[in-house]
Amino acid sequence: MRAIAELLEERGLDLTGWRLLEATGVSADGRIVIGNGVNPAGDAEAWLAVLGDDVIDEDGDGVLDADDVCPSVADPDQVDLDADGEGDACDLDDDADGVADAADNCAQAMNADQADFDGDGSGDVCDSDDDADAVADAADNCAWVANGDQADAEGDGMGDACDLDDDNDFVFDDMDNCGVLVNPDQADSDGDGIGDACDADLDGDGVENTADNCPSAANPPQADIDFDGLGDMCDADLDGDTVVNELDNCVQLYNPDQADYEPDGLGDVCDPDDDDDTVPDDSDNCPLDANTTQLDFDGDGTGDICEADADGDGVADAEDACAETELDVLVSPDGCSLDQLCPCDGAAWQRRAWGRHGRYVACMLNAAIDFRELGLLRRNDARRVVEEAARSSCGQRRDRKHVHDHLCRRSHGRGHPSHDVFRPWRAPER
Repeated sequence: MRAIAELLEERGLDLTGWRLLEATGVSADGRIVIGNGVNPAGDAEAWLAVLGDDVIDEDGDGVLDADDVCPSVADPDQVDLDADGEGDACDLDDDADGVADAADNCAQAMNADQADFDGDGSGDVCDSDDDADAVADAADNCAWVANGDQADAEGDGMGDACDLDDDNDFVFDDMDNCGVLVNPDQADSDGDGIGDACDADLDGDGVENTADNCPSAANPPQADIDFDGLGDMCDADLDGDTVVNELDNCVQLYNPDQADYEPDGLGDVCDPDDDDDTVPDDSDNCPLDANTTQLDFDGDGTGDICEADADGDGVADAEDACAETELDVLVSPDGCSLDQLCPCDGAAWQRRAWGRHGRYVACMLNAAIDFRELGLLRRNDARRVVEEAARSSCGQRRDRKHVHDHLCRRSHGRGHPSHDVFRPWRAPER
């Protein structure tokens, strides 16, 4: 507030020597002021000052009307935003934007267009949160797009809600198959419109990558022959035998040794016919030895060609002097039965008939004695053998040509002893 002496001096009064102590009254029109003071002589004296019309303060705000930007409205701070000489307290358009304060959505900020983005009644030029997302514009990474979460995938300071390339991979979001993950190549293995960089199912087989044993190769059944956790569709070694598929002769069956008996390029463990004899292994009585005829003399299920004892007489073929011995008969240590040692039709090693019956019986007698001494026959059984030989017609005269032909067939045919592998029976020395 101004001092009364200052005001009076402004009005041309000479107050030299006077010291005004107080003003004690003002007339109703404000033109006359009285008070007490000390005159130039040093005596106390009342004083009266008559002010002219130019010292009126109609609104009583301490600012004379002549200086008051709002003479009729008290406004001691004299604010005049638009500096138009009319104080804000009485100015109907404080910001001078042509919009009356009563209708102006920013009365203190010029905005003739009255723009109000979020429609909250507060104009954009004076609204501290233009998009009404509860984040002040000064801190909002998308001041004009509501994004309360302020998400910013690539951290470039521009929120995803208003960033045309959220992942900064130089592919606009509206064309980017992974809008928030960098993938400038836009690779999309399964062609589903979702880029590989953000696709939870890369191969589109319905199995998510985290559970898929072949994330990059479609395999809905998730087949895994060797149970190594790597699906067959992408496993370079399907059967887990340490031999890569391209070199494995049994791709789907474990066979690290790659055995191929014949060899036909197909490993034994997966070859249905290992010996290539046109008989499948599961029915072949010698699966590793070609034997199309499947001959099995002793009927034990193992083919003759691969059996160590083809006639099943208990004597290995390599030591057997008499092949194809009749089943379930007694044989000598070298694999010959009584009938093979003493054939009814004649001695094969001599390539002729017995000549007479007695020779046949003698042969059988000697053989029976030896079988008995070897513990193969009991005494009574040996006697019965000789008696049956004696009752037989073996060794009796027959047509010589027929006998000769028959003996030749027996001596040279398969399984019958020839003269250089079969010897006449001789009883062991006693």
